[in-house]
Amino acid sequence: MLMAHGQALQKRVKQLTPVYEGTQLSGLYAKHPGKLRRSWTLKKVKKYHNGESRVVRIQSLANYAHLIESGHEIVTGGSSYTMARRGEVITKGKNKGKRRVVRTKKVALGMKITGVKNKGRVSGVKMLEKSVAEARNRFGYDAEEMLGKLIKSEGLDV
Repeated sequence: MLMAHGQALQKRVKQLTPVYEGTQLSGLYAKHPGKLRRSWTLKKVKKYHNGESRVVRIQSLANYAHLIESGHEIVTGGSSYTMARRGEVITKGKNKGKRRVVRTKKVALGMKITGVKNKGRVSGVKMLEKSVAEARNRFGYDAEEMLGKLIKSEGLDV
């Protein structure tokens, strides 16, 4: 039953996952439209706590899935930005179009870097969050229904 609900959840996540269909010639979406939708995988049921808990896991193999799920900042222009984890400024170099670290210096997190323009924020699609909420409701209903049938079949009706 758990695997069947996992498959239904995977199907629903794929339905809610957006596919870029624009005319943009560059960028990740234009190169592989539908990549995020195809990247959702279902893992086998795994037992935890000596078999007391069972978990089915759905994950995306696309490295940018969390940005579509949770949203992200739109940043344009300039050649440097703040890395939130380390608090360093990394400047792009002119190395045949490849990004390389020219200089790093310590800065305070959230520090405004000149040349970089924040154009707003893209809100997240929440395809996984919505699907999991739906699946929780459906799983509870199906478990009660299955338990009711089991009680009836064993003649334990009260």
